Amino acid sequence: MLIDYIKKILSFLINLILLPQKLINDLVKLNWTTLGIEYLPEKNQIKLKCALEELLKTEENYVNKLDFGLKSYAEPLDELLQDKYNEEFFDIERLKNFHKYELLPLIRDNQRNVFDIANTFHRLISNDCFFDYVFYAMRKPKLENFIAEHSGLFEKLALKSNDKLGINSFLHEPIQRIPRYKLLFTEIIKAISVDDDAMKDIQRACHIAERDILTLLNTVNEALNLNLLNKTDQFNMFEYGKFIKASDFEMIDTKQNIHFKGKAFLFEKALLCTEFDELKVLYYYRTHILIDDILYIDADKQGTFRINLDDVEIDFTSNKEIIEKWIDLLTRTDNRNSSVLGSSTWDEKQYLKILRKIERHYILHLNLYKQNHLFEAKALQDLSDLISLTDTLYIFHVQKILPVLEKPNICITEVCELFKTCLSDPTFEIYKKYGVLAPTSFKSSKSNFKSLSDLENFHKFIELPLNHLSRYKKFFSKMVRVLFNDTEVPKDLVLKVASVQVEINKYEKTVMDHYKLHSIESNNVAGVQDLGMINYTDFVTFDNMTSKNRIFLMDDSVLAVKLKTLRKDDENEIFESFLWRIPLEGINIKISSKINKKLKISSKTIKSGDHSVTFRTIEKMKEFVKYLDSKTKAYEI
Repeated sequence: MLIDYIKKILSFLINLILLPQKLINDLVKLNWTTLGIEYLPEKNQIKLKCALEELLKTEENYVNKLDFGLKSYAEPLDELLQDKYNEEFFDIERLKNFHKYELLPLIRDNQRNVFDIANTFHRLISNDCFFDYVFYAMRKPKLENFIAEHSGLFEKLALKSNDKLGINSFLHEPIQRIPRYKLLFTEIIKAISVDDDAMKDIQRACHIAERDILTLLNTVNEALNLNLLNKTDQFNMFEYGKFIKASDFEMIDTKQNIHFKGKAFLFEKALLCTEFDELKVLYYYRTHILIDDILYIDADKQGTFRINLDDVEIDFTSNKEIIEKWIDLLTRTDNRNSSVLGSSTWDEKQYLKILRKIERHYILHLNLYKQNHLFEAKALQDLSDLISLTDTLYIFHVQKILPVLEKPNICITEVCELFKTCLSDPTFEIYKKYGVLAPTSFKSSKSNFKSLSDLENFHKFIELPLNHLSRYKKFFSKMVRVLFNDTEVPKDLVLKVASVQVEINKYEKTVMDHYKLHSIESNNVAGVQDLGMINYTDFVTFDNMTSKNRIFLMDDSVLAVKLKTLRKDDENEIFESFLWRIPLEGINIKISSKINKKLKISSKTIKSGDHSVTFRTIEKMKEFVKYLDSKTKAYEI
């Protein structure tokens, strides 16, 4: 017994002595592994380490090759060809600087952290830091022609620099780099593909990065097809913003009855339509469409969409997947508007142009969904009321708002009057009804959608009118800030715009309150969809709860809602659950004699108990009582 006791003491002392060494060993083991990588089997850790080391090694080699090529071939041109270097090798110079001074240091800093490396690629690709690869692909033929014109000179430069592979190998380096990233991330994903919850976040980050790299690679490859475009003065590809995508289509100019097969090239500001000549292996210009001139896009389930302009109508036919991708790209508005609204200088024409664009794209979206090309027929049968509301909204915006915004020489004062009129129009109140019906329709119909993509499209459809109100709010908020800071703008104009902004913000918040209220997943209160419209709401404290919550006066009841955030001005405020509901019929309220901003609510007709409600101020409490008084006289003070 004594011996066993002594052994336990000795074991404890030994472990105590070895503990620091054990911690050191663990730290050494985790030296290159963080965020759960230590949970990988040893062979997977070795594979991952090799892949990350290969990523760093190839990145360093790539930067060195670009550096060597520019010094060998580009820099000598400063003297030999009167500074042609800056013009002809500009894209490669930008690529070198990006990799040498931005990407390579980040890979070095995070060499042993695969999670951060994956997020680095995602962030840089999402922010268009790799977009010079697309420009390089578009301009590579011009550089190759320049080199061909001076082939003797570049052969001499290759000999002088002892470059046995020559300049053509140097020009091909950027084209090979993106596929190399794809292969490396494939190896990384293989190494971390284990069934362990500790690895889920890392796996997700790597899959996102791999997807981004593949999208970039496809865009670069599609941009290379622009090199097969026959020279024309009718379209300068560098005047229409970023290149986005190219796909094969059968196209029909319906008004001229012209059929042709070729590629459509989508740029930020224009859509280029070409016809392919198989004998000459060239794409010939047919027409181009300015994105801002598109009035409507119609689509069907047979793989065709039609673009409508004032005097042009073109059908595009391909497979369903390509059609849906192009419709998404053609109707995407968030990125297009953000850059202009980022301007801090007041330019009335520019702001009105953006407002017209916001409105036209919204109508374009509504028209698309009216075609029902995104949803299963079975699901649509359950959405007749929601579709009817959407149709009414569509007609209102087409007939009442867009024609005014399209008027020549319209001014911002007229826009203010337009929105004041709209906000007082009974038809515009449909947005509140939509806020009630949309979430309940989504919950009741989402099980009818067979595929995830159809369900995602349905969710986009549901949120479309809500997002449009949000764009109005952001537009007017930005406009007020810019006007306020411009000393040359008349004060009465600033006040006029600010007044409309306040009304739009208030209306948008009311609609979103309806939407979020009816989106609550809770069984605490039955028949939420029958509560009707919100007549009044405020931030309060219920019973003995310390957090801020919301009280709602509905058409037929008072409703208490628990919030997930404590910040009352947070736009992302979440309605977490219902606390209680008391019907207006038989409601009873008593104002506290001790705390003048507190009252108790109970019911004479149902067993609900007494619920104490503390308002922020006595004025807020009186406002609630006034609204309640307008609905019913059945309370005591």
